[in-house]
Amino acid sequence: WAVLGLSALLGACGGSGGGEDRSAGSTKVITAYSPAEIAQSSADNYEDNVNGMITGARLKSWVSNWPANRPAGITGKLVIFQATVGPTGAEYIKPNNLNVFTYLSPSSEWIQTRSNGVILTQSMVPDGPTMDALLKKYGVDPHNDMLVCAMGTGSTGNAMAQGRCWYALRYWGVRAANLALLNGGNQWLNGNGLAATDFAATASTAPNSGTVSVKTLLDENTALQATMEDLLAVLPADDRNLTNDGVMIWDARSVGQFSAGKRLE
Repeated sequence: WAVLGLSALLGACGGSGGGEDRSAGSTKVITAYSPAEIAQSSADNYEDNVNGMITGARLKSWVSNWPANRPAGITGKLVIFQATVGPTGAEYIKPNNLNVFTYLSPSSEWIQTRSNGVILTQSMVPDGPTMDALLKKYGVDPHNDMLVCAMGTGSTGNAMAQGRCWYALRYWGVRAANLALLNGGNQWLNGNGLAATDFAATASTAPNSGTVSVKTLLDENTALQATMEDLLAVLPADDRNLTNDGVMIWDARSVGQFSAGKRLE
């Protein structure tokens, strides 16, 4: 998974990105984007971002008065996906369950073991039916809602978990303007942009009422998923580490996976 998003992952931005409702008569037009086009650039100060990487202060302004403070162009609700429960006293970013919702959505929901007909690959992006099931479960309208991927309890693993949430949604065509990552775990945000009163002990209940499919998303961002051909195209001709070619390959496999079950000496 880590190799897949390196070309475009997590710049974060205050801009909108592509994905407007394009049509030619009654025919919907899907636009395919390159990794360079999918990439986002952050404002110099994270506090100025309204999508991409956002701060606790930005989220607080949304939660406190979503209709008045939501980003331009967003007409739906605010949906926060927490990978885990936060620590005592900061369990969940407080929802109002009217237009602001916080759901416990573990990393396992945003990954899937996939087969290419020859091998099984772990921790891949979920397939279309799985994503549609998630949109239905949480009642999400990815065209109009603002979706925030959060850690809950801050940790290295949970930072990866929120990244998987962001990645799966972006891969399937959710616009940059409708998607954000929350900068920090709840234990740190409590006192840094959010106060104790901004947290609740319970999450929202998933309504299982969504009706929108990823088939309706017109941004084709599958270039985020590198193929074996893509990987071979950037490998050095011989076995050496090139540090000046503009390419970083991050092998996120465990030693056991890398050595096919035989640990290295």
